[in-house]
Amino acid sequence: MIAGTRFGLYDPAKRALGVEKGQSTYLVKNYLAGMLSGAVSSFTGNPFYLVRARLQASNSGAVTRGRHVYTSAFQGFKSVYQTDGVGGFFRGIGGAIPRVSFGSATQLSSYEFFKDLLLRRPYLGYSFQDQTVLLHLSASILAGFFCVTAMNPFDVISVRLYNQPLDPLTGKGLLYTGPLDCARKTLVTEGVKGAFKGWTVQYIRLGPHTVFTFLFWEQLKLAYEKITHNHEELVTPDHVTKLADTKTPATLYQMGQAIFENSTDDSNTQSVLLWQTAAAKGHLNAKYSYAQCLKQGKGELKADPVAATAHFRQLYEAKHAWGTYGYAEALNVGDGIRPNKPKAFELYMACAKSDLPPAYMAVANMYASGEGVAKVCEALEWYHKAAAKGDAHAKSILGDWYFNGVHNVVQNVSLGLSLRQEAARAGVPNALFNMGCLYRVGDHVEKNEAVAYQLFQQAAIKG
Repeated sequence: MIAGTRFGLYDPAKRALGVEKGQSTYLVKNYLAGMLSGAVSSFTGNPFYLVRARLQASNSGAVTRGRHVYTSAFQGFKSVYQTDGVGGFFRGIGGAIPRVSFGSATQLSSYEFFKDLLLRRPYLGYSFQDQTVLLHLSASILAGFFCVTAMNPFDVISVRLYNQPLDPLTGKGLLYTGPLDCARKTLVTEGVKGAFKGWTVQYIRLGPHTVFTFLFWEQLKLAYEKITHNHEELVTPDHVTKLADTKTPATLYQMGQAIFENSTDDSNTQSVLLWQTAAAKGHLNAKYSYAQCLKQGKGELKADPVAATAHFRQLYEAKHAWGTYGYAEALNVGDGIRPNKPKAFELYMACAKSDLPPAYMAVANMYASGEGVAKVCEALEWYHKAAAKGDAHAKSILGDWYFNGVHNVVQNVSLGLSLRQEAARAGVPNALFNMGCLYRVGDHVEKNEAVAYQLFQQAAIKG
């Protein structure tokens, strides 16, 4: 009941708060959305949690001294109602609200944080792919740790409030007057360690629960998107106009994303309509997606680099990270605007400082070519940064530099070969061709003309 309510309300809460990736307040708003959905779910779940806590504790008479002895869940609900009425089901709600609110906020926001982090940065040489079970599994394991740590102090307080003996005359607790009193007495008598009693057992319970919850949640969302995708023909200009009156910009943007990610090329038109409408209502990510479609002429749009660059500039002025990168790209090549390489270099550097992966490669290329600033040493440093972010093209360039010892780089054949191999495995055409040349003549690898032929063929296919 608790999980269903908070997961069901999480996305509506995000939309109400205007949560958008790329905003400086993204993590804070995510946390608030999780807290709001958790607070509501604490009311729907408190009766079940109350009976469960008493039912589990009633197994030991030494602990409970016969205070709440239930033989079954049904008997527990009946006993609470007969003894305290409807209000009895919400006993301890003062401890449940902060417990579920902070736990929900930590679990949901940390899951999204780690999912985004794993997508941006490769770990141990592995680059995570979006919408994969491995990504969801890894992010949920990390989220489970933080969730248990955040919830455990509140669990200790809630369980003690639920199970304290009651005054038969007033119906009030005999040990604690409320959650703050319970927290104070726990801290005084047991110290900080008292707040984390049972952490290990809690993680054994909630860790797997968090993992399976997010795995099923992600699969259900994917299934829902596929079902709604089957009705994409409904997304017409007239339909979008009606949607604009009833849906938030964030919802319109997400609908466009869902169609685009699960669609054929024919559906680009529908995504563009949704993004264009959301952009007109001020949604920055929608404006970026629409600008990209304008730039490339997608979704039956005529390619219009001038209009696209104007959108990118507006996004840059709004401090939107990807919009800034798009504007830098336009300035670098003069696409829809007069070229300005020093300004492009400045914006690439700003994007790199914001940890935007492709910006590292862009900065390195400008250092290497002398566009903006000609510094080979800095180029080498930025190629390494791009490679560390998983950029296969950066690895290919570094492989060539180290293997051949060019651009004043100390020759390191072993490192160069390793980087070339990684880039080739990622499908970089230049790396495939260079590895093919090495296998054809047996240069630092065992000669194998069959492998060389396959590599040349792959390089040709990739252009």
